[in-house]
Amino acid sequence: TLFLLTVAVVLAVALHGNAGNVLIMVDTMRIEVSLAFAVLALVVAFAALYALLRLLAWVRRCLTGCANGNCADATGATASCLSRAGLSYLKGATPTLKRI
Repeated sequence: TLFLLTVAVVLAVALHGNAGNVLIMVDTMRIEVSLAFAVLALVVAFAALYALLRLLAWVRRCLTGCANGNCADATGATASCLSRAGLSYLKGATPTLKRI
């Protein structure tokens, strides 16, 4: 956490004094944005990709558990499994990885 805070402060100080631009050229299109916006867009894209991958891993883990017969009944199997997985995730339980 201290490392990320240090990186954030260094980036803020460096980008504040730099009025540079980033030029993105794709075929005949040109997009020019400020360096601060480009860095911010990269950080937001990374965070969104991370959140999406965590969500997909959570759904996969839940559905794998239901397919193995860990859910109570067939009618509410997915809902039951999703609620159990969601509660365990909110409680801070970390998944155990199994080697295939």
